[in-house]
Amino acid sequence: MCFYYIIHTTKMNKYTIMANLLLLVLLNLSGCSPNKENIIGKYAAVGYVNTSDTIMVNKAGIYERKIYDKNKKLALQMQGKWEYDNGLLVMTPFFLNLDRDIVLYPEILSDTSMRMEVLVEKTLKGTRFCTGYLENEYCYKKIN
Repeated sequence: MCFYYIIHTTKMNKYTIMANLLLLVLLNLSGCSPNKENIIGKYAAVGYVNTSDTIMVNKAGIYERKIYDKNKKLALQMQGKWEYDNGLLVMTPFFLNLDRDIVLYPEILSDTSMRMEVLVEKTLKGTRFCTGYLENEYCYKKIN
């Protein structure tokens, strides 16, 4: 469940305004988990250089994925199953795209057997999930 906090600044002293702004920032940074219906849609990789990657999460519990190399050539097309529970999107099978050069190392694309569990966040900036090991690493943003 998401809470959007609206600040009304009339007749507030500066400390109350600062406290409200701090609360607003903390709420936006923490994000929240969307419901299952909000998960459905197309996601695109953010900031990738060597690949272009899209994941389409469909209503029927199936996801479709296309990865293009840096020459805009389709390098991987796959599909798998997805589930959503308590804010976690689980996709199997899954290819972990770390934006490596798949033109130089095409063998990387053969490793599609893993299971990926990601936390889906909904903020004022949109819905997204990240697959990297570090915060804000290898993220996908919902584009429709």
